[in-house]
Amino acid sequence: MSEDGLWPVKEGTAIFSPGPLTAAEKDRQGSRAQLDRELAKASWLAPVSIEVFGGVINPEKLHFPFNHMQAGDTRDWTAIHTWSNKLVALLRPEPAGQVADNLASIR
Repeated sequence: MSEDGLWPVKEGTAIFSPGPLTAAEKDRQGSRAQLDRELAKASWLAPVSIEVFGGVINPEKLHFPFNHMQAGDTRDWTAIHTWSNKLVALLRPEPAGQVADNLASIR
């Protein structure tokens, strides 16, 4: 930890996307495919981790026509916290051999 109380961070980008409004694996895969198509347009970007999590729709907070959508919440907070904790370990400076191990654990 540095003098300012912050952990030094290695360069890296991690990307997450809110995904489907159902828990169906087929829908999660569709959301991931859509994200992958968009990321392919940014070939210069090399994220260390990419993840899709369930999404949420709260029609009361949306404007027309989205306020007519069915409400839903498929966020998995345990999965989100697990992924974010892995990112901390991945992006914190470590001896060279451990970086490859961390990458393998989140892919």
